[in-house]
Amino acid sequence: MTLRFSICLLLVSVALPSESMAQARRGADRDVKHTVRRKSYLIEGVNAAELNASMKKNSPKKFNAYTNWEVVWTVSTQTRGSATLLKSFSIQVKSLQTLPNWKKPKDVSTEMLDEWDRYVAALKKHEEGHSRFGLDAAKEMRNTVQAKRWIARSPDELAKLLSDHCNAILKKHRSRELDYDRTTGHGVTQGAVLRQPPEKPKEDPDDEPDTPESPKSRF
Repeated sequence: MTLRFSICLLLVSVALPSESMAQARRGADRDVKHTVRRKSYLIEGVNAAELNASMKKNSPKKFNAYTNWEVVWTVSTQTRGSATLLKSFSIQVKSLQTLPNWKKPKDVSTEMLDEWDRYVAALKKHEEGHSRFGLDAAKEMRNTVQAKRWIARSPDELAKLLSDHCNAILKKHRSRELDYDRTTGHGVTQGAVLRQPPEKPKEDPDDEPDTPESPKSRF
């Protein structure tokens, strides 16, 4: 159950012509940096109905959990005569996942605690899927940018060319992310549904089988 957005930033600097393009390409071959942070909001309750109501009331968004991710890329350029060339391209992804945090009461059942742990694990799995779309977009940007020689008449023109290219990739992966929510029912098919578990019946001492050491009267 999620809500996502993608932000891309472009920073342009002019590098000295003496710095080699080969060194820049080797540096850009490193894997995309992906940072995932988590924050929580507090909920209360002793059963599934109360917990679901608390999540609906206290979540900052309309979903019980959600992920915001952004792709940030930085470029440096090199001027050769009247042309501006791409010198280096680096990219990173930042994900922020928001999840519920249950303030567990002392009298909650073991079955409810186990159900909560299962539910939160399913939520995290779904949100990790959302973060993955940002990472996939960033890797595609890196690969396609490195595969082409970028040249323009000015740094601003080169920045626009790169921005248009990367935003087209972002748009594609945002569309894939919407399909992800549709096909999983916002995580429902992955188990992200909190239900009230049946409690185990308490054992009755009178139901214990007779033993030679402690026979039980049946009268």
